[in-house]
Amino acid sequence: MEQDVLELVLTMLFGYLPSSLDKWYSELIRKDLFLRVPFIFYNVKSEIRDELIEYLRLMTKFETREAQWRRLQLLEALSWIGDDVVQEKFQKWSNKTPRQLLNLETSLTHLARKAGWEPTTEGKRRDLVLYNSYSLLWRSTQENLVLENSCERCGREMVILFDFDLANQDLSF
Repeated sequence: MEQDVLELVLTMLFGYLPSSLDKWYSELIRKDLFLRVPFIFYNVKSEIRDELIEYLRLMTKFETREAQWRRLQLLEALSWIGDDVVQEKFQKWSNKTPRQLLNLETSLTHLARKAGWEPTTEGKRRDLVLYNSYSLLWRSTQENLVLENSCERCGREMVILFDFDLANQDLSF
C-alpha cells in the first residue's frame, strides 16, 4: 500500500513539474523506490544516468529472480533517458550482451520503444513520437467538408474532420 502511494506521488510530481524530483533521484535509486515508475527518469541529468548504469553493473553480479527484475527496471529507466550514452550502451549490449542481461524477458529494443524511440542499425536513436505540436485551425466555411460518399453501414453523409497535408515534411515519419 505504501509503495502504491509513493508511486502515485512520484508520478504526479513528475507529471506536474518534472524538475521537482531532481534533488531526490539519487535517494530514490539508493532505496529502490523508483522501480515501478521508470518513466520519471525521462530527461534526467547525466549524473543520475551514470548512477543507474553503475547500479545496473552491480546488479549483474547477482543471479536471483529479484536481481533480474531490478535489471529490467534499471534498463527501462535508462531507456527513458535515451541520451547518446544510453544509445551507445544499448548498442554495445545488443551486439555483445553480458551474460546476466541475457536472462531478460524482453529485448532492449522493446524497452526503448516503450520510451518512444528505437535504436537504428547504426546505433543511433530514431524517435517514434513527434515532439512538435500543432494547433488545429477552425474553418469558418463549411464547403468541401461533406464527402460525396455516404456511410455504408448507417447511410449518413460522411464529413471530413481533419485534413492533413501529408506532403508536409513535419508530418512524415
